[in-house]
Amino acid sequence: MFDYQTWVESWLSEMRVQVSDSTLITLTIDEHPFLLKQMNDVYLMAVGIGPVPPSLNQGQALLLLNLNAFNARTQPLQVGIVNGGDLVAWLREPWATADLSSRYSLMMQTAADLRKELSM
Repeated sequence: MFDYQTWVESWLSEMRVQVSDSTLITLTIDEHPFLLKQMNDVYLMAVGIGPVPPSLNQGQALLLLNLNAFNARTQPLQVGIVNGGDLVAWLREPWATADLSSRYSLMMQTAADLRKELSM
């Protein structure tokens, strides 16, 4: 069985994202474990294996990646906005993954802009 936790930890390490252990939540949806890690107000979670967890508040940004992929470098990232448990806004342009660490701050800023627009 594919080790989601090790894969995500490796991905976060490559991104050089520092996350406190206290913000780590492991959920199981339809028998598929996945991680939900808080990175400031951006959450990392699995795509397509269940609904948005109800613990996420309206207007929070999601950083989504496909945990079924075995290679993070080949998978696009998407940013969405949660509104009452539904994803209501997306960045239409997939993020090229060749240089994730340099794009992270840009993604964070774009997510903040989307949240601001959603709250108006």
